[in-house]
Amino acid sequence: MIDDGYVHEVIQAVKRPVHVEVDGKYMPFGKDLAFRVKDPGVAAEISAKYGGKEGDVTVTRVKYPHIADRGHKYFFRVPALPWHEDDG
Repeated sequence: MIDDGYVHEVIQAVKRPVHVEVDGKYMPFGKDLAFRVKDPGVAAEISAKYGGKEGDVTVTRVKYPHIADRGHKYFFRVPALPWHEDDG
């Protein structure tokens, strides 16, 4: 599977509890009542089974940044260079 920077976001569209199951695997919703799927085949299966005109979920393809584009958690500091030091 090629990572093209897109994922499919599955959002619960109804207030009652919804249980999404694909190939015998239960996919739980998070606290924001959504989860993401990278595989477009799984997303299409969820959309066909649980979506539709009066569906329980919506499946939307969204741009999701690659892990390299999300920034880094390490900050680097350059020591003071000799010509920047204050001779004061």
